[in-house]
Amino acid sequence: ARWLGQEVGRLRDLDVAQSDLLRPAATAAPQEPGFRVLIDAVHDRAAAEREQLRATLLGERATAFQFDLAEYIALRGWLDPADHGQTARLAQPFAEVAAAAARKADRRAAKRARRIETLDHEARHDLRKALKALRYIIEFGAVCWPAKKLRPVLKTLKALQTLFGELNDAAMAE
Repeated sequence: ARWLGQEVGRLRDLDVAQSDLLRPAATAAPQEPGFRVLIDAVHDRAAAEREQLRATLLGERATAFQFDLAEYIALRGWLDPADHGQTARLAQPFAEVAAAAARKADRRAAKRARRIETLDHEARHDLRKALKALRYIIEFGAVCWPAKKLRPVLKTLKALQTLFGELNDAAMAE
């Protein structure tokens, strides 16, 4: 799955570069002729990457991944017969599991945010991923908490993700 995400990620980066970075910059500086050349070059590279991704998705490795995933699900590959405490953990109420996961994700994000003013590009990207994980966990467990309390939290997390995403995209463009 990680490999497949990396394969798709290259095309996503090119698409973001085109739509979120180059086109707005070209619109803001219409007198700069170099933007058209750069936009065309990134467009051509994205088209080539899209074709390569199609071939990858139709290829042997991606097909094998799909079969392996289906087998894992059908055979309940997450179960470990030697782990006698697993049944008790799987029987825990969802609200307890969701709360524990949210606390853990919150601690991870807070740790990544320490000395935020000194974070380099890679550390900011790690913080963005931690915030994204926290947001997804909260959204997944949303049925366990009052919606009125979640709305401002999710709004803030989305805004932070957008901000760090823009910083990441700008660093990528450089």
